[in-house]
Amino acid sequence: MTVATLLKGRDVQGLRAIPDSDLIPSWTNFTLLKVGQEFAQKNAGFLGMSHLFALIFDNFLPDVKDILLATGSSNIKERAARRYTATAVQVLLWYQNSFHIPDERRILLQSVQKVRQLHFDAAFKVQLKLKDKNFLQAQRSEMKKQMELRKQSIYNDYRFWKAFIEDLKDSHVPIDKRDYPVWNYNGIPITQFTQGLTQFSFAGMVVLYHKQLGILHVTDEELRGFVHLWGVLGHMLGIHDEFNICLQADLQRTKELFEEMTEKIFVPALFHMDESSHIQLSGYLDGLEHMNDMLTPRLMVYRFLRDIVQIQPTQLYKTMPAIQKMYVAGLDGLLSDNSMTNRWLVNRNGQFFLDSNGYRFFGGNYISEDHKSRGAYYTREKLIL
Repeated sequence: MTVATLLKGRDVQGLRAIPDSDLIPSWTNFTLLKVGQEFAQKNAGFLGMSHLFALIFDNFLPDVKDILLATGSSNIKERAARRYTATAVQVLLWYQNSFHIPDERRILLQSVQKVRQLHFDAAFKVQLKLKDKNFLQAQRSEMKKQMELRKQSIYNDYRFWKAFIEDLKDSHVPIDKRDYPVWNYNGIPITQFTQGLTQFSFAGMVVLYHKQLGILHVTDEELRGFVHLWGVLGHMLGIHDEFNICLQADLQRTKELFEEMTEKIFVPALFHMDESSHIQLSGYLDGLEHMNDMLTPRLMVYRFLRDIVQIQPTQLYKTMPAIQKMYVAGLDGLLSDNSMTNRWLVNRNGQFFLDSNGYRFFGGNYISEDHKSRGAYYTREKLIL
């Protein structure tokens, strides 16, 4: 597969009905799947940080950002915090529950089926909204007003955004590498292409940047297992095999595809920021800080640019208060040594972070694995403030 092949998926529906009996694909390598799950469990805290960084990319992507804005589920910090906590809860269930042990398999499949149904529901609602050509303009205007009224929102921090844009502008990325593939909304909210972008957010980031994320000791077999895990999960969530970016011939070909996607899709998207991405990213960053005071917008975006995009965020660093510079230094020290003690510490902190917000947002639906798979979801109509 190449990016050119993946781009053809823009015209193909990303959601499809799959009989329960076919939910787990026939080509599944269960031995490799177990390796992938064990790797995910061993490095859960680091993977959580990886997934958080990936969501920064997602809020810039032209194929994604207006769809996210139309859902109204992730552009205000309270909604964003609940939505992304809900996502993290389900992904962790997929990492921790075996495909073999009957009770665990039931929980895993129950979670996937629920997420699929939520995707179908969201796509239907978004499709109806976007039939009104004025909807997005009105939505952006309304969200902009709400952001401006929230004095503590990063949306209103001029120094932050100025520094962010200056660091991008002055970066090593050549001018001819800043163009995002031309796209116009074709009436399909979730396509095979956007599914592939989401799949990259979970698998691709880890394969390409595991060292920057603190996963210093990993074997090719573990990476192959993790990629295969997301190949299986991608199938279960509706991705056709021909667009499944995790089904390449070998790990080297997988890395080459992920690098091409980064160069031609994800990095160029950063240079096409508009009001939708401004609103979406602001809501996401506000939401992270709402979940944990240490996950400040400056800290997250600084490490995202430096470690993932590999752009030196000189101007952004100048805007950081001393305490946040200390956070950066402390985190760098922690991630520079992937010892068993450090890994345990990162994983425990990550689990505490998720559990504290899970109980906070979902209450009685965050009691057991079964409750989480059935009920720990974001629902706009049932905000728990």
